[in-house]
Amino acid sequence: MFSRFQFFLIFALSCCLFACNKKPMEYPLAGAPVGKPAETARIKEGSMFMRGLDDQRLDSLKLPNPYSDYVYVIKPGHHKIMGMNIQSGHVISPTDLRCYSLEAELLPGVDYILMEDKEKELAVLKREDNGTVIATGEKYEQKDAYVGPCNWGK
Repeated sequence: MFSRFQFFLIFALSCCLFACNKKPMEYPLAGAPVGKPAETARIKEGSMFMRGLDDQRLDSLKLPNPYSDYVYVIKPGHHKIMGMNIQSGHVISPTDLRCYSLEAELLPGVDYILMEDKEKELAVLKREDNGTVIATGEKYEQKDAYVGPCNWGK
């Protein structure tokens, strides 16, 4: 017969297994279909925030919670990706806002990750499965922290 501790331990381990197998929430952009990973490209934010696609800003009120597990779902093809660094640091001396733009040919059924090479100040888009760099983009703009959003296309 199981004791309460053994039952609790089995229950806790089961919950952990189910939580680890959870698929990320899909956030579609530009009419991309969700639930069809073989037909779409998917971009995950790494050390950079994605803030626009094909010269269209993402609506900040509709963006997913940055602490939840999600991916942007995009139709395959040539796209312009706009991103910004993840600002860090102390409130008294925060990191400057760096805005980037890069162009990439996205393939169907491939997951990508958007990163910032802080030393070179480059945006980097990599395949998540093998780490191959697909595209890089130079800094478009840099400004003091918290003074406003990036000014792409202005």
